[in-house]
Amino acid sequence: LAAARAAVEALRGLEGGGFVHGDLPAANVLKRGERRPLLIDFDWAGRPNAAIYPVPLNKELQWGIGAEVGLRLTREHDLTRVSNEAIFWRGCGQARA
Repeated sequence: LAAARAAVEALRGLEGGGFVHGDLPAANVLKRGERRPLLIDFDWAGRPNAAIYPVPLNKELQWGIGAEVGLRLTREHDLTRVSNEAIFWRGCGQARA
C-alpha cells in the first residue's frame, strides 16, 4: 500500500506539470525496495482530456469508467489503475527491478 501511495504522489507530480500517464499496470510502476516507485513507459502520456487511448487496451485490466480506445485520458483513470494495482503490490512481497 505504501508503494501505491508513492505512485499517487508521482502522479500528482505529473498532474502538476499538466500531464496524465494513461498506462499504469503494475509493470509500469517499478518498486525499488524502500525507495519511491519509478514510473516508466510514457508512450500514452499527454494532457488530461486531450490525449486519447490508443489501440489496444488490455481487456483483463480495470481501466476505470470511460477509459476506452479512442476516448480521452483522465487523472481519474490513472488513479483507478494505481488503486487496482495496489492489490498486486500487497501480494507481491518483494520489490521488482
